[in-house]
Amino acid sequence: MRDISDSGICVVVPLQLAAGAIVRLDVADSVLFGVVMFAVPEDADWRTGIEVQRVLLGESELSELLHEVLQRTLPAVAVGPRS
Repeated sequence: MRDISDSGICVVVPLQLAAGAIVRLDVADSVLFGVVMFAVPEDADWRTGIEVQRVLLGESELSELLHEVLQRTLPAVAVGPRS
């Protein structure tokens, strides 16, 4: 994960994802679901912008931090507990 902003999340991945593709990101014990908005080459990888639609949070300290960051940057995103 490169950054989180009010427009979504940017990740750098080794393969090109098509704009409009639905993706799942596993971050520690949390899961983020979203839609790929763009993918541009960056060195040997792809800088990919994802509009986050839904987040299922885990119970780890990293998940608590992720929740705090998402509340500030993406307040409209649906966040729920991971079952």
